[in-house]
Amino acid sequence: MMPALNEEKNLRSAVNDVFEANKGFNYDISLLIVNDGSTDSTLEIANELAESNKNITVYNNKYTRGLGTAFMIGVILCKGDYYCYVPADGQVPKEFLISLFKKVGEADFIISYFEDMALRHRHRQMLSRLYTRIYNFLFRTNIKYFNGPALFRLPLLKEIDIPTRFYSFHAETVIRFIKHGYSYIEVPCKPHERQHGKSTALKWYNFAGVAMGTLFLFADIYIFRRVRLNVKR
Repeated sequence: MMPALNEEKNLRSAVNDVFEANKGFNYDISLLIVNDGSTDSTLEIANELAESNKNITVYNNKYTRGLGTAFMIGVILCKGDYYCYVPADGQVPKEFLISLFKKVGEADFIISYFEDMALRHRHRQMLSRLYTRIYNFLFRTNIKYFNGPALFRLPLLKEIDIPTRFYSFHAETVIRFIKHGYSYIEVPCKPHERQHGKSTALKWYNFAGVAMGTLFLFADIYIFRRVRLNVKR
């Protein structure tokens, strides 16, 4: 699943990287592009790509609903053995995806972490490290990075209730998989810098969403105890 919000300059190359990465594996890949209320030509480009490739489909949100909602739209609509969220901003090159594809079948989910955090802006580095430490402390895990692209076994993902639509959706998915006892492996990967446009990750409403999502997840696990605490690797 590839969510896209005003990514007209990045979308074609991001989509191309997905299919180029698969050439050495020949997996049966389908790509769902979720246009999240773009005001540029992202939707038109997505439709063009879908017309030229039968393995691409497009879902259009008339209004921006956020990454968490796009993620769950993909979970509902997609079929297959594994599910992966890949941003349309070009920061996940084909080499990155190849590292993940190599591990298909070895665990219930395969999560990536950035091999060289120096590629990111200093403020993003600091926030990422803090975020990771807080989540590991709160949920008694030892994950290197929670927000890197991951491959989840789709049948398992469809069975898990993920109520959060906040910016913390990916970390919540990882935590819920771990707490359900599903096996995982971590894979080092090298991201690319965004070539066009600006990220909205550091907006105040995303920070608020992360705080709310984390609070709800903590309550779900330790107060309401709706997730079993069973870890295997």
